[in-house]
Amino acid sequence: MSKIEECWVIQREDGMYCFNTLAWVKRICNACMIETLEDCEFVIKKMNLQNCKPVKVKISIVGEDDE
Repeated sequence: MSKIEECWVIQREDGMYCFNTLAWVKRICNACMIETLEDCEFVIKKMNLQNCKPVKVKISIVGEDDE
């Protein structure tokens, strides 16, 4: 059975996503995942990231047993 997780990531206006070290990558699976919108907005403000916005993503976890 699949499980859906939700989180927030930081996305630039050119479509790149913030990686853990603030390197920018296109692949969403390598993005820096943040639990809440408030935390995501805090990181954007604290790091003074220009032209960035929080984006909510859903991640489907497949192939795990729920046993």
